[in-house]
Amino acid sequence: MIMKNAVSIPLIVLESEAQDKNRNLVRVDPLVMSELELRDGDLIEVAGDLQTKSFMCLGLLPTDTNKGIIRLDFESRSMLGAKIGEKVTIRLPDPSNYSNGESDGSLGSEHLDDAELINEPRLLISGCCINFEKERDKIMDYLISLEMEMHVANTCKCYSEGKKTLGWDFFIVSIPLQILDRLAEIHPEINKNEGSTLEQRFVLWLSGRMRRRKLEYHLKLSEIPYESVNGFRLNPKNYHDPNEMNNLK
Repeated sequence: MIMKNAVSIPLIVLESEAQDKNRNLVRVDPLVMSELELRDGDLIEVAGDLQTKSFMCLGLLPTDTNKGIIRLDFESRSMLGAKIGEKVTIRLPDPSNYSNGESDGSLGSEHLDDAELINEPRLLISGCCINFEKERDKIMDYLISLEMEMHVANTCKCYSEGKKTLGWDFFIVSIPLQILDRLAEIHPEINKNEGSTLEQRFVLWLSGRMRRRKLEYHLKLSEIPYESVNGFRLNPKNYHDPNEMNNLK
């Protein structure tokens, strides 16, 4: 019997979609994903002439399906040693490669535990749009790109509030607080936004980033899983920094 994670499927390389450039992801035919029991956001291994590398996997656009192709950006093709029109093979990653936090370098050394994030306290952000059923895929695609930076999958959620007013659909984006803290480390510009708390500054940053992708959703902070207070947060690593103490004298 052949184990599922031993199955390799050859696919023809094509250029990535413009919005996927430098996102360390690949797009694969949903029929192939179904064969491997993959969902959007899952990891797959792609083998080229130079090396095998892990990528986050998303489904191809409907116009690309059933053509036996995979879409990769220039950087990814260069690392794999694959040119447009050539073939690479994909397969499920071997769990033993990641069981002790080890990887081929694509997952990073700061890998977060997906299982722990499921029960992590969550920040809730409310938003509204026209035709949520259509827009949800776009929202989730962007949230998946944030998860990819954290090397996690299926932790951010987006769901309808079940309310509709004057044609506007209302929805909730749910993000684990642990991801929020990590994002602030990777994107220090988050803290350049106005707001007395990290959560407030993050929502402003997220709104701005989505607007640059022409995603207008009128986001606002809905709920923080603890009492919100005024003031600022102390960094315990710098709390006893003598240089800061001298500046305060």
